Amino acid sequence: MRTSYIYAVIIYLGVATYILNLSFLSLITLDQVRVIENVTDIEVLGIPIFITLFPVLIPIPLTGMELAILLTTLYTLFAIYDLIRKVDGERPLKQVFVLGTVVLVTSILIELIQSSIGIETGMLEAENQYIFFLGAMNAPLSEEIGFRVFIIGLASLIIYLIRAREFNIVEAFISLVEPYKIHNDKTVIYTLYKLVVIQAVLFGFAHLLGGGGWDIGKVTTASIAGLYLGYLFVKYGVTSAVLGHSYFNIYLLTLSFMNYVGVNVGNSYMVVYADTLFIYLLLFGSVYLLIYLYRFVKPRDNGEENDIWSNIDYQTI
Repeated sequence: MRTSYIYAVIIYLGVATYILNLSFLSLITLDQVRVIENVTDIEVLGIPIFITLFPVLIPIPLTGMELAILLTTLYTLFAIYDLIRKVDGERPLKQVFVLGTVVLVTSILIELIQSSIGIETGMLEAENQYIFFLGAMNAPLSEEIGFRVFIIGLASLIIYLIRAREFNIVEAFISLVEPYKIHNDKTVIYTLYKLVVIQAVLFGFAHLLGGGGWDIGKVTTASIAGLYLGYLFVKYGVTSAVLGHSYFNIYLLTLSFMNYVGVNVGNSYMVVYADTLFIYLLLFGSVYLLIYLYRFVKPRDNGEENDIWSNIDYQTI
């Protein structure tokens, strides 16, 4: 039990840094990037979202910083919602963080393997770092609507409409954004998980077809991210999928830009925070990757020997 509490502290410290980066540090870092890039705050025509591969603009005229504040406020509300609720005895935000860190380590390993055999991932090209960061902040909302809601959620809604004895607009909306609350049939959930695989592949190739500097190696890592985000959507709903996307596009990117800002303005505290936290994530993700592999290869049994792995209460940490 003591081991479980230690792991719980380690996890929730990470969750706390996630919320801190998402709600506060990302905005400070974004503004510092704007200053370094010597960019006058831009005017945006609205909030772009995707309907699968097709972009649609919601016309809300804002400045870049106003858009960032709006988005991070929305994501922070999602984070609070996922921190206080429970699904099958689990805090969704904790699962977003733990699985996201495992996906991070897995993606790094895959990139290293691909690079060693000549398959390059590439890198996004941007007009300037401020616009790049701002665009990355919008992606969790726009792409989750496009790939998770309009593929998996829409299928869930159609199944609901076919099966419902009486149409209820609230239930219909919930089936679109939180399928687990409506569908108790294992066959339906199994169908939705099949769609998770399909949308993950589409998500992977969308990064390549969208250009912007990505190479063929991005298909693999983006597909893995698509599996992660699709799983979160089916298991916990759209807020968790958006937060999973924010893990990479805001949480990790804020660390990268904090390092960039710290070096450029001579702020050693920002550099130390970013580097230390990234090392923590690599170590944490590596340990949990080993835990998941151990559980996959050798499932726990009540009669097993009493070792460090079997002492961990996975449902409560």
